[in-house]
Amino acid sequence: VENRAIAKRPERAIAKRSERSITKREDFRFKKPSIKIIPLGGIEEIGKNITVFEYEDDIHAHVLPGLDDGVKTMDEAVMIVKRMERMGLKRLTCTPHVAYPAMINTPKDVESMLFVLKLRLQEEGVRVEVDSGAEYRMGEFMLELLERGEIMASNRGEVLVEHSFVGPSNYVDDILFGLQGRGFCP
Repeated sequence: VENRAIAKRPERAIAKRSERSITKREDFRFKKPSIKIIPLGGIEEIGKNITVFEYEDDIHAHVLPGLDDGVKTMDEAVMIVKRMERMGLKRLTCTPHVAYPAMINTPKDVESMLFVLKLRLQEEGVRVEVDSGAEYRMGEFMLELLERGEIMASNRGEVLVEHSFVGPSNYVDDILFGLQGRGFCP
């Protein structure tokens, strides 16, 4: 019965699908406010702007040693995560860069370093929940990874993307559409 209705009025089926995906995404993203922005002063005073951000969930962290331009040692990574925990952080997604040809981190590289970090954090009594994803430079290489099903995302499906420093990617529409079509949240 539903298929006959769809055949007669395909725009209704598209609307229903869109409503479902939007609702699902809203449920996923907006369960509770997770950031508090506190302006401390200096508004409109050049060089004196001071703002504090309080949050419990960080989805952009370069704390897997040696994989990109982030921390260099495991001790440094542990120290940073401990400090973040003292500031109220509860969840952290490690997101090393993936950019052709400079930083081609593989899931194996990321997962092995994440495993070591989690062990060290456990030994140190750190209770921050840690997972991994990646921060991708959008381009032909990322599109190839997407088509091969090799995108690294957080446990909640978040994928960080960025443009090149030179200019916007010619593949931005294909990449964002491809990520969302596969259930990721760019």
